[in-house]
Amino acid sequence: LQAEEDYYRITKRTKEIEQIMKGLKEAESVDVCFMMDCTISMRKYIDQVKQYIFNTIQLLKVRFPQ
Repeated sequence: LQAEEDYYRITKRTKEIEQIMKGLKEAESVDVCFMMDCTISMRKYIDQVKQYIFNTIQLLKVRFPQ
């Protein structure tokens, strides 16, 4: 019974993701906003987050070249 529920949830989520991807493909554009806590307490994480943002942007440029 648990396996059936898991399968149903995964199938449902997969269809939702496919619909989202279809909508994005049809829109041919994506607006992205990154927000970052830049207070002193976050100093040790800022460089990592900036690199993550740059990597994400590169992936988005590949996925949405227009």
